[in-house]
Amino acid sequence: MKDKNTHIEQLMERYFSSLATPAEIEELNAWLEENKAHLRQFLRQKNLYEAAHPAFPVDALTLRKGVQALRRRLHKSRRLSLWGRMIAAAAVVVLLVGGTWFLASRMLKPVGGQQLAETTVQDGRAVRLTLPSGEAIFFSGEEAREVTADSNTIARGNRAHLAYTSQEEAADSVVYHELSVPRGSDFFLELSDGTKIWMNAETSVRYPARFPRGERKIFVNGEAYLEVARDTAAPFTVVMAHNEVTVLGTAFNVNSYPEQAGDRVTLVSGRVSVYAGTNGERMLLQPGEQAVIPRTEGNIEKRKVDTRLYCSWKDGVLVFKNNTLEDMLALLARQYDVEFYWHDESLKTYPFTGELRRYDTIDSLLYMMELTGKMKFTVHGKEIIVARP
Repeated sequence: MKDKNTHIEQLMERYFSSLATPAEIEELNAWLEENKAHLRQFLRQKNLYEAAHPAFPVDALTLRKGVQALRRRLHKSRRLSLWGRMIAAAAVVVLLVGGTWFLASRMLKPVGGQQLAETTVQDGRAVRLTLPSGEAIFFSGEEAREVTADSNTIARGNRAHLAYTSQEEAADSVVYHELSVPRGSDFFLELSDGTKIWMNAETSVRYPARFPRGERKIFVNGEAYLEVARDTAAPFTVVMAHNEVTVLGTAFNVNSYPEQAGDRVTLVSGRVSVYAGTNGERMLLQPGEQAVIPRTEGNIEKRKVDTRLYCSWKDGVLVFKNNTLEDMLALLARQYDVEFYWHDESLKTYPFTGELRRYDTIDSLLYMMELTGKMKFTVHGKEIIVARP
C-alpha cells in the first residue's frame, strides 16, 4: 500500500509539473475515478505543490485574491459533480470576465498539436494538399506520405506537418501547390527555401514547390505565422486578397480572413514593407508594430502592440486583452469548428483578459465560463446557444 501511495504521489508531482506522459495521465485519471477520497488527496497534494511553486508573482495581490475567492466558491458549491470538481482543481489559467476572475480548465489529459490531430482524424477532417494536376493528397495519419515530381520525392508529411526538401537551385518554371487547413485544425509547413509557416484553422497557402530565381512569392488566405529564411537576392512576398507584405528575412503574423474589414500584419522581428492594394500606400514596420490595412477606403494604421496577443496561437496559447465575449467566441468557433448563436445579444460586450491553452475540449471551457454566473451555454452538436443563466 505504501509503495502504491508513493507511486501515486509521484504521478501527481509529474502531472503538476507538466512532465507526465500520456500513459501516466491515463493512470492518474483512472485512480481519481475510483472514489472521492482520491480526489481529496489530489486536491491536498495540488495545494501543497502550488504553495511551493506559486503560479503568480507574490505582489499580484488582486489576482491572487480573485483566484482564492473563486476557489472558495467552487468548493462550497454542492452542484459540482466529481468530474466537475476535478476540472476545477486542475484549472491553471485565469481570465477576467466583466470584472470576475475565473479559471479555464486544463483537465487531466495532454494538450497540444497531437491531440488536435487525433480529433481531426476522428471527425473525418484532414489537411488537403492540391497539386497542379488537381490531384488532392490528404494528411490524416501518423505514417508519412510523400509528394513526388518527375519521379523524385520533393516533400514528406503527416497529419501535423509537411516539409519540402531543400532547394538546391532555382526552378526553371513555377509550379504551385496549395495547402488547405480546415476549421478545428492547424498545421506546420516548411517550404523548399527553409521558410517555416504555422497555419491557423481555416487557412490556405498557395506556394511554389520550388522558387524561381530572384523572387519568392506565396498567397495566404486566413492566418499564418511565418519565419522567413533570409535571402537578400530573393525578397519574400506574402500576397493576401487585397494587400501584400514584402520581407528579406523575419518573423511575422498575417491575419487575412475574408469576413474581416481589414488585414493585420504583426511584426515580431526583422523588418517588413506593407503594401495596401486599394490606394498603393506602403509602410515599413519595426518589431513590435502592427499594420491594420483596410480593404476599401482609408490609410494603413500603424500601432505598437504586444505581439503575444496576435502570435501566441502558434505555441498553443490563446491570449486575450479586453476582448469582448463576441470576439472570443468567434475565435473559439474557428478553433473548435462550432457555431455560436446569441439568445441575448447584450452578452456580446462582456470583456475578457487572460490566457487559454488550446486543444482543451470546448465543453471544459464553456463549463468554467458558466461558473462566473454571467452566461449559460446550451450545446446541440456543433451549435451552441449563448444565453443568460
